[in-house]
Amino acid sequence: MKIAVKEHSLEIRNILRNKMISSKRISGELIYVVTKKIFKAGEVLVTTIQRINLKMLCIAFCFNLYQLRTLEIKEVF
Repeated sequence: MKIAVKEHSLEIRNILRNKMISSKRISGELIYVVTKKIFKAGEVLVTTIQRINLKMLCIAFCFNLYQLRTLEIKEVF
């Protein structure tokens, strides 16, 4: 992706390119955004590998519940 720098804006071609790239990226990166922002998975305060694994397992379970709730709201099922 191209970014605009100070005093130089992006060309239309690069803006459209960035939109195309971001629309494909969103499906893969949504998981990381939700787990970091909502479930605070970016901050691991436990010290052992077993506790980290348990915390990440719980976060993954909570993410699945969160996605299920989102799908129910959209009435996909």
